[in-house]
Amino acid sequence: MNGEVEGPEHDCPSPARAFWNTPELVAIALKDAERGTLAACTQVSKIPSDCAIDGLYRSCSGLIRVLNLICHLKFEDDEDDDGPLELSEPITPGHWDRFRYYSHRIRELWVHPIFDHALSDFEDQLREISLSIPQGETLLPMLRTLRWEAEDAVTPRVIEFLLHEGLKEASISLPGADAAITLKHISRRSPRLERLHLKLDEDDDYEGYNLTESCSSCLTAVQSLTLLQSLAVPTEFVTRELVLFLASKPGLANLQLASHALDSSPPHPAIPREDLDDRVREPFAEMHTLSITTSRLLDMPRCLIEGPRLMSLHIELDKMDHIGRALPLICNSCRMLKEFSMIISPVLRELYWEDGFWEIDMLRPLLTMRTLEVLIIEHPIPPELGNQDMESIARSFPELRHFEFCVQAKGWLPFKCPTLKCLTSFARHCRKLTSLGVYLNARDVIPIPLHRVEQCAFSGSLEVLEVFCGLINDHEPVVDFLASIMPSKARLEVSEYSVRLRPAVGEMSAFEPMVYMDEGEKRRYDKWLDASRLLASLSTVRKVIEQQRKAIRRGKKIRI
Repeated sequence: MNGEVEGPEHDCPSPARAFWNTPELVAIALKDAERGTLAACTQVSKIPSDCAIDGLYRSCSGLIRVLNLICHLKFEDDEDDDGPLELSEPITPGHWDRFRYYSHRIRELWVHPIFDHALSDFEDQLREISLSIPQGETLLPMLRTLRWEAEDAVTPRVIEFLLHEGLKEASISLPGADAAITLKHISRRSPRLERLHLKLDEDDDYEGYNLTESCSSCLTAVQSLTLLQSLAVPTEFVTRELVLFLASKPGLANLQLASHALDSSPPHPAIPREDLDDRVREPFAEMHTLSITTSRLLDMPRCLIEGPRLMSLHIELDKMDHIGRALPLICNSCRMLKEFSMIISPVLRELYWEDGFWEIDMLRPLLTMRTLEVLIIEHPIPPELGNQDMESIARSFPELRHFEFCVQAKGWLPFKCPTLKCLTSFARHCRKLTSLGVYLNARDVIPIPLHRVEQCAFSGSLEVLEVFCGLINDHEPVVDFLASIMPSKARLEVSEYSVRLRPAVGEMSAFEPMVYMDEGEKRRYDKWLDASRLLASLSTVRKVIEQQRKAIRRGKKIRI
């Protein structure tokens, strides 16, 4: 083969030669290969080369990378590597002929300022590229997933040229002024979308923003997307008409009407469509995951949380005084819940000091939901709960696998607060726990008597204990206490945010960055980091002690 390195199938036995001549098998072999390996494979014979190029271009991070495949981009000022870009030459039909070799391979595209900040002054060139697209063609005809988080880096008008009938998933963050027109383009150009997640830019000043038009465009778009399975829209766009339409929409499994949601997978297989069509459909018959604010929850039809398959519910508190109405409503309507999370709305976190702490009386309705397996309750201020209150919580949820309670709280300490001793309550009553996070006052450590260690130790299922900047003086006694009750494989993590929560669009980041911690909180944060490292360094010793305990339980004599 002229100009090519001999492929791996040369001089191979027949079975190996057959393998390298079968594109499907080669694609499987290269599926998880690193980019360096894929790049090397592009230099061999046709089939491995094609499969490697597919892997290299399947997922593209940055619109600049795509545009460079059409025509080389250069900086207007050769000496300014951060300046605006321009096309190196006019676009011709030959450019598009060459681009087709790559455009059919791109399945996923992520537009983000990290990759595309140089396109902020590129609007005229983008218009030139869009006008030169051959008639009847799409920029990326095989694109299936679009993540648009461009902010000010790229004009939202470019989204129109990325939409087409084959697109399956679209996660878009954009200014409110562009929401209505973008939704109209989506409903017309991508009617087969299965996942639509829309978010308004957080720093948007809403200039030129028509809420009525946006709500109407949102309803029209959702009505036109007949295959929709997952929908996330800004809470401002949620109307009674939209909820009533979604109640009877077949196939809808995931609905996000708030800024965040639980990272959850379907707990059970979906009901076959033919079974649903043969019987009277209940409202939200297939929905298993819901995210909503308390304001919308209390204003919308109750059927929104009465779906027969609703397993995962995320609530964002607009006001703390909503709890008295929202929790009883949830507990009386959602009898099948397995996962529940409640956080204060990110928009109102700056005002949290005007609201009260979490108290046990506020939580009592929730304690009746004994089948919960995941429970997350977050608030920026430590809870006003004692160890006995935490024992009541632990007793109420015997099936708990993941529990977080005000882990990232900081600030003024209430009259009573959970101490390290509360961990033993969860060790005794929640034997299925794999992950536990609680705001802790660990200043005064009372060691557990040796004859009670076995009764207070966690089961072997525990994998992680999460903390942030709870009160702590000396980290060594804390580590001694934790090592006596945690299994040897379990680790202590200092976590800035919940790993089980995710935003509707974009990457998860801490609600309040580290820079907002005062000096005392930073010192406590560092002490917890020291505790985490020390506990990890004792893993071998902990494993030996754990083996000795098991042997003692079996009645064997141990020589120490």
